[in-house]
Amino acid sequence: MKKMKNILAIMLTFFNINFIYAQQELNVMVIDYRPLTWDDYQGKPEKKSPYHAVTRASVGYHYEYDIIDDKLDIHFEVQPYFIPTLSWVKYQNPELLAHEQIHYDIIKIFACDLRRELRNTAFELETFTTEIEAIVEQMSEYYTQLQLQYDEETEHGKNKEQQRIWEVYVYEELERLSDYQQ
Repeated sequence: MKKMKNILAIMLTFFNINFIYAQQELNVMVIDYRPLTWDDYQGKPEKKSPYHAVTRASVGYHYEYDIIDDKLDIHFEVQPYFIPTLSWVKYQNPELLAHEQIHYDIIKIFACDLRRELRNTAFELETFTTEIEAIVEQMSEYYTQLQLQYDEETEHGKNKEQQRIWEVYVYEELERLSDYQQ
């Protein structure tokens, strides 16, 4: 019996609206069971930024795998994170916080969707790392575009009707993916 075990950990960091690979240790929080509060925003506001607040969050994942008798057994862990020291606010108001909450909720949807895709894919022994990387890259690009679309359609929260439409959409997506929240 041939047995191999390996672990890979990667963190995709949502930085404004662009995904980057984190290469430094960050102070992160998992906020699953409560809404964000302004107290969570501990970063220093960027004076030249046209935005009133920025939510920085990430999706981290790792996997462990065994190869037993040429059969692949993979176990994934995927977690959304909020990064308080990189998240900041200039002007606090409830409408802005609701808008920023949706940015973080989209990260939570990304994490659930990534869990779903990784758990439901039958990976090939010879190519599984490449397959995993392709899934992560494709989903990262999709959710980056979704964040951009959210800000564009809501005009950064100024369009109240579109903001409500997005709040409903996000709620429904979290419900749809509820089996993949852990």
